[in-house]
Amino acid sequence: MKSHRVARARLIALAVTAAGAVLTACAPVQAGAAAIVGDHRITSAELDKAVRGFETAVTKAKIPPQGLQIADPNSYPRSVLLNMVQVDLFEQIARRHKVSVTEGEVDAYVQSQGGPAAIEQKALAFGVPPSQTRSFLRGMLLNQKLNQAFGGGADEAAAQRAAARLGEEAGKIDLKINPRYGHFDPQQGFVAVQRFTKPTDAQQAQGQGAPGQEMPPPGQ
Repeated sequence: MKSHRVARARLIALAVTAAGAVLTACAPVQAGAAAIVGDHRITSAELDKAVRGFETAVTKAKIPPQGLQIADPNSYPRSVLLNMVQVDLFEQIARRHKVSVTEGEVDAYVQSQGGPAAIEQKALAFGVPPSQTRSFLRGMLLNQKLNQAFGGGADEAAAQRAAARLGEEAGKIDLKINPRYGHFDPQQGFVAVQRFTKPTDAQQAQGQGAPGQEMPPPGQ
């Protein structure tokens, strides 16, 4: 089975691709919204709260910037927002196809990875604040089930077909991201903007925390 790092890269690519399709249409977002994913609005206030929670947890855990495996190492807001967008995308695609994940399945995965504290630490390395760990895990499990529903298998060709189908389904969801969090370049994806939050000198000097670990795929 492919590592979760590969799966993680595909999640990011899916969100970036879908976002780019909307951003190139120059569709405005509502005032106070960080992003609008289909029928769900992610407010700037929600994102700011999530970013503060992420920064606080990273500081407490003494994870150095090089130990984070986030979408954009130069922007905590963008990285956290992409995680939130991804979860929304998978939840809405799953509803369309009557795919669901129970709380019991999330609990079972948490226990298989050493319990809540251990899974929070692993998820934190991927840009997920503790308050959003369960929703992130639910999105990850939904992604696995959707890939299975779309014909994904052990061979690379089947995995690519499932990923392509998932991308098509994501493209059907109206996605708008506030330009404050960057602009989209077809060749580079989201392009960094200097005003975004960056790891501070203090954060870079913190501790000797171990690099973030890969989160194993569900079932392992």
